[in-house]
Amino acid sequence: MKKMMLCALATIALFANCTRNGEPEEKKNTAATESADLIIKDIYYAGDFVENPYGYKAEETDDKFISVYNPTDHDISLENMALALCQYNAVDKVNFEKPNCDYRQKAFGVSNIIGFPKDKSGMPYTVKEGKTIVIAMRAINHAEGYKKYLTENGEDPTKYKGIEKLIDLSKADFEWGQNATENVPHMTFLYCKENDKEQEKRMKEDKSKVGVWDEDDDEYVPFGFERNFTIALIRLAEPIEKIKENMNNAKVNEALLKGNEEPMAKYGRYVMWSESGHHSHSQILMFLPNQWVVDAVNVRFNGTSTEKEFPISGTLDKGWKGVYDKADDKLEVGAGKMITRHFNGKRLSDTNNSSVDFEVKKVVVPTK
Repeated sequence: MKKMMLCALATIALFANCTRNGEPEEKKNTAATESADLIIKDIYYAGDFVENPYGYKAEETDDKFISVYNPTDHDISLENMALALCQYNAVDKVNFEKPNCDYRQKAFGVSNIIGFPKDKSGMPYTVKEGKTIVIAMRAINHAEGYKKYLTENGEDPTKYKGIEKLIDLSKADFEWGQNATENVPHMTFLYCKENDKEQEKRMKEDKSKVGVWDEDDDEYVPFGFERNFTIALIRLAEPIEKIKENMNNAKVNEALLKGNEEPMAKYGRYVMWSESGHHSHSQILMFLPNQWVVDAVNVRFNGTSTEKEFPISGTLDKGWKGVYDKADDKLEVGAGKMITRHFNGKRLSDTNNSSVDFEVKKVVVPTK
């Protein structure tokens, strides 16, 4: 009898967090509730511009950064934590050739992912309670760096306008760009998708390699984002080596390419899709369970969307925010602006709706 009661209680618990259609229930969170884990606090991606002596405005966007905040009352380890970019565009509607190609309600489609490194002693870094960490593309003082570049190339920095607007990221906690800065921990490249045509060509002879796992690979694409993207903070429940092993299983991939549902396929999924106004794609891609996603933000221009679909599940983010108002806005519209979480006087807004949670402000590099 006790076993039957336990089973019944387990069944009730299993479905208590599901909606009628079986999807996970959205987190009932409001700006007045506390976040239980790390959150993405700021995203600076538009950069700024510098005007040369001839009136030409040069875009400077290598001073991108993301900040992550710990709103809890305890320290949180960055062990197995990663930043991932979504496979699907944050603007265009995604069209799937078959309904079973749409895995968004279950998993986050990854196009590129980088992991937090460990310190020199091999221990994971932590985010202290109530503190913020900054992850920069390049952890330098960008104004000073620009002046130095001009001087080294025989130019006079005083004849350029706007250099002083470039931000100082020399105190960033981590950096992801390819030009590594000394004494700043560098994010670790974990995976990026390869070109779908290249994958298709290779799969005819070798089905044991899916994706790019090494920066020396010819198909390697650096981590980066522009105007429209979705970014997630993810806690990997399995080591990246295990994920790679599963995605590079030749027998599993052979079954996926035939359109079969393969029980052994945990992270690789064969998807046939197209985005509005673009050609169709078909390839095996990485999908990580939505349960691993700690936080996610859709970034795009703020105009009214006519599309009802998003690149990720609404349980992760059912809105969007960006520093541009229209898709074709000029650089000046978003220059020097970031999106940052609303603060209600007590805590930061975290409702899993970026349209509500974020606002646009002049860029300020967070202090610790």
